[in-house]
Amino acid sequence: MLKRLDAKTLYIDAHVKVGVLLLEGGRCAIVDTGLDDDAGKQVLKVLQAEGLTVSRVILTHHHADHIGAAALIRRRTAAQVMASAFEKALVENPYLEPFYLYGAAPFDALENRFLKAKPCPVDLVLEEGPLVIDGEAAGRAVALPGHSHQQMGICSPDDVLFTADSFFPAEVLDKYPIPYHADVTRARATLEALLATGHAAYLPAHGEPVSDVKPVARMNLEVMDRLSDFILEILTRQPRSREEVLAAVVEAFPVTLNSTQFHLTYSAIGAYLAHLKHQRFVEPEFTASHMLWRRSG
Repeated sequence: MLKRLDAKTLYIDAHVKVGVLLLEGGRCAIVDTGLDDDAGKQVLKVLQAEGLTVSRVILTHHHADHIGAAALIRRRTAAQVMASAFEKALVENPYLEPFYLYGAAPFDALENRFLKAKPCPVDLVLEEGPLVIDGEAAGRAVALPGHSHQQMGICSPDDVLFTADSFFPAEVLDKYPIPYHADVTRARATLEALLATGHAAYLPAHGEPVSDVKPVARMNLEVMDRLSDFILEILTRQPRSREEVLAAVVEAFPVTLNSTQFHLTYSAIGAYLAHLKHQRFVEPEFTASHMLWRRSG
């Protein structure tokens, strides 16, 4: 279903919200695409019913639920695809996601559609600043790193910010109490920067639009604080390996583990440990057979 936020700003209300920026002559740009070809076909069906033609696909970051339909939409519409330089590498080579999550060539269960999208060529590099599409001003790109290394948001000409996965609503945090961030330090900085903004509206990829970002941004920061404090508490008692930290966190913040969820959680725990190391709260130490993390001081 296509919903309007303002004169030139709409979105398709799906599992992953797809932003729609209206352009002249019945054209539009879309922000993200959904998980797979079925999602892409639905996006095109909705837009075609409104007489809209896709001329640009803007990808906020490389995760499969955001880019999985990009190749199909590019092929069917001849739209140019944009992504930031780092995300471009993974959009074009999606095998890199299960590879880096596992830390080596992944076993078969990790090569699934949630971690490994269909590859899609990226025609243009998305950089922070004014967004111009075929000579027409279409808003601006805003850096929102943390959830992914070089995640970008898109601010429409109506001052609506598509925030990608820079924050999650309460219902998502209830379902996934250990939200994934590749870089906790930068994710926190992004949330703190959002607190200082006053856009007309904010649309997360997994949630409803909000006019005031402050409550949900603070809630996400509180969740991150609770996880950081819990990790510090257990490391105060005794040094633990990263996998032992994961086990303790999952016991306290229950998550149903499978091959995909284990490796996403393992990566997220690594990001928290790196964040705490940057703050000099924890340090690694090595035994004859293990790398452990201990509380500093």
